[in-house]
Amino acid sequence: MKAPIAAALALAALAALAALGLNRIVDKIYVHIDMDVLDPREVMGHGNKVPNGPSSEQLARLFEAIFHRYPKASAIGFATIPSTDDGGLSIAAVNRMIAGAIRGVKAREAQRR
Repeated sequence: MKAPIAAALALAALAALAALGLNRIVDKIYVHIDMDVLDPREVMGHGNKVPNGPSSEQLARLFEAIFHRYPKASAIGFATIPSTDDGGLSIAAVNRMIAGAIRGVKAREAQRR
């Protein structure tokens, strides 16, 4: 499955769960991303790059929205981080996505005050 399609399906799944009252049916939301779905330019050392993947900036905005909207969003994890990362592009991508989640949590907390 191509990454943009997977991302669209993930968004559709979140929208469906929200309509069903996501906060009533789960205790916690754990967001997980396999690094090989990212834009190949951000994971040059990965052996399973996917063409046309989303950028870490796009996913950071998605994570920001998830962590802002859903109070039970409480963890984020990354898998298949490339073993080689010349220039630090992959770790920078991870940092951008974590920063997006943190912005979402901060916005959620500010809204509660």
